[in-house]
Amino acid sequence: MSRLIHLPALALSLLTAAPALAAPKVKCDSCESCTAALAAEGARVELTADLAASGPTCVTLAGAGAELNGGEHSLQSEGTGVLITGAGAHLRRLSVSGGEIGVEVKGAAQVTLMAVSVKGAQVGISADGAESLRVVRSSTEGGQVGLSYGAKKGGQCAPGAKMRSPGAVISRSSFTGAKVGVAACEASPVIVGAKITGNGTGLLTAAPKASGKGPGQKGPYDPCVCGPELPGVKQETTMFFSSGCGGCKVHEGWLPEVQQQGYDILLRPTGAENRQAMDRFDRFLRQCAPEVNDAIGIPGCVPNYACLPGQFVFKRRETGKLLARDAQIQGPEGMAEFSARCVAAAQAHYNPTGACVRHAVRESEICGNTVDAQLAGPLSGEGNTCGLGEKLGCAQPCGAR
Repeated sequence: MSRLIHLPALALSLLTAAPALAAPKVKCDSCESCTAALAAEGARVELTADLAASGPTCVTLAGAGAELNGGEHSLQSEGTGVLITGAGAHLRRLSVSGGEIGVEVKGAAQVTLMAVSVKGAQVGISADGAESLRVVRSSTEGGQVGLSYGAKKGGQCAPGAKMRSPGAVISRSSFTGAKVGVAACEASPVIVGAKITGNGTGLLTAAPKASGKGPGQKGPYDPCVCGPELPGVKQETTMFFSSGCGGCKVHEGWLPEVQQQGYDILLRPTGAENRQAMDRFDRFLRQCAPEVNDAIGIPGCVPNYACLPGQFVFKRRETGKLLARDAQIQGPEGMAEFSARCVAAAQAHYNPTGACVRHAVRESEICGNTVDAQLAGPLSGEGNTCGLGEKLGCAQPCGAR
């Protein structure tokens, strides 16, 4: 029997304390003002102007849980465009061009990059000891390396590399025009819905040795699905974002019928008395399904749904105030279909025990590179468009799309 779960604040208090998302929003319009604002824990900062920097680093996100909404502005850099050192930091809707490193995540865990675009940097996105880094609907173009997990200058992996960025996830992102599109030297990433095309080497992987104990040290690991930190979340759970609006109540009215079909749906609590629980729910989504939070503020964005194992949502922001949809939910049948897709994704791609990730690379296109892939060690794949045969589970050859 399915369960509709409301999360009480008492149960959620067992989670590690973190800053609330309800912090007042701050605006910034320069490298200096943005960096100053983002030094505060839980800061929520919105960029209001394009930036140009001549120094070594333009913007630094140092505060734990700090968030910078780039507002689709651009940042032109000669050094590092954005440096992220704060745990749980979130960067979205920013275009970075030029410089040595577009976005560098250095020693910070649980960082999420959402709709970040980097062009012309020597390294588009650099992960240096970045545990549980999530790169969602982002892109890099040009340079030496598009996305680097500890690659040496030029895009090579050092012999005997150690796992310094476990729990890496690349979702619905693209990498093109680089010497190496994705160089996973110190990570074993989960790659879903990626497009790796037009590079010298498309996908370069090492076989990093464990650098410690804990999840993700022995291979691909998605912390949002394999070890979620929000009570009530299981691999097949559908997350239901409700804000208590009229449309949300309509959707909630469909739930009893869907419950009877055996689907597990986790409903966001609402109401002033559940403020803490709401904030924790939102923080979890911000890391694990950032499209939901990114769409907030657009008319018609709520209610919303997210499927963690399938890495798709109901509604998401395309550009500006335009909404796009990954699914159609116009009644209980649509809600049930969404949940059924989520259950199918969980069963197909994740194991309930043992090595959690069943298929590390799936639904991706790895084509049109001089060398599509250089793989060290086994790497499971499913439903990819590529010319690598059984190595990555190529369901269709390049040129089929």
